[in-house]
Amino acid sequence: NRKQMVVQVNDKSNTQTVESGVPQGSVLGPFLFTIAVNDFACNVPCNSVLYADDTSLLNHNNGIENLCTEQEISFGRALEWFQANFLIVNDNKTEQIIFTLDNMSEHFKTVNMLGIYLDS
Repeated sequence: NRKQMVVQVNDKSNTQTVESGVPQGSVLGPFLFTIAVNDFACNVPCNSVLYADDTSLLNHNNGIENLCTEQEISFGRALEWFQANFLIVNDNKTEQIIFTLDNMSEHFKTVNMLGIYLDS
């Protein structure tokens, strides 16, 4: 039985028993996570790359308007899947980048993807 508490400076919360989940750093953790997210690609209408707890959605289209529409649909479906599977998306780590062969007036910031910085 695992227990947890929150410690902040000198204050401690009451100890509570952890009744579900996988211990962080466990040998089976990555394997069980892979099983848990196995059907993600079947529920999102785009290519996806999942590595540990990072998820990337990849859309492509010849027209920027259609691309943005596809991206919105894919992201919405991904959010629905995460919610249905009790996973929380970190808004502070969620970013979008668009690559195009055309010059675009709008420049997106550089994004970090698994330690690699990408710039459109």
